[in-house]
Amino acid sequence: QEFSEQISMTQVTIENFDKIFPEICQKVDKCCFVAFDCEFTALRPDPELKNSLFDSIQDRYHKLSQPSVHSIISQMGLSMFEQNVEKNTFSASTYNFYICPRSFASVDETFVCQASSLEFLSRYNFDFGKFIHEGIPYLNQEKEEQLRNDLKNGVMLSVQERNIPMQDEDRIRKICGDLAVWINNSKVGDELCVDRG
Repeated sequence: QEFSEQISMTQVTIENFDKIFPEICQKVDKCCFVAFDCEFTALRPDPELKNSLFDSIQDRYHKLSQPSVHSIISQMGLSMFEQNVEKNTFSASTYNFYICPRSFASVDETFVCQASSLEFLSRYNFDFGKFIHEGIPYLNQEKEEQLRNDLKNGVMLSVQERNIPMQDEDRIRKICGDLAVWINNSKVGDELCVDRG
């Protein structure tokens, strides 16, 4: 099999994620196979969990899914390969996602950076500014549940957690309370206009 000359790469950030996501889903549905690669802010220092050429897929997954340090994925590359049967070629569409957690209400992610990982990223021209300023925010299931509970209990923000002027605190608390009531009573497709005053 041969790969065609046509290989496209798209940078995906918070600025264009919503626009590009449907295109990515379509390409995943049409492709023959996908490949992905992740860059981390730190790798495990535990020699017992060091990757080996002899690892099975299960061994490698276990090592990667049981981190000894709390690092995060800072960038993910995703390539979808489509086959042209008549020409006996493949074409690849590659998307490079910058990913960065955001603080919101009681969620404020803490993660580890390792000097050798940062040096590696820097050596290959990783854009740290894009990672921090334009990285796509995300929540894991635990943090999502935490926010849902905060919303349900009307505790989205507190003065101790955020540096918000006192005069705005009551207004924000009221908006969050109104939003919590609306979410509990709304149906799919309902809209709510929030007075941002």
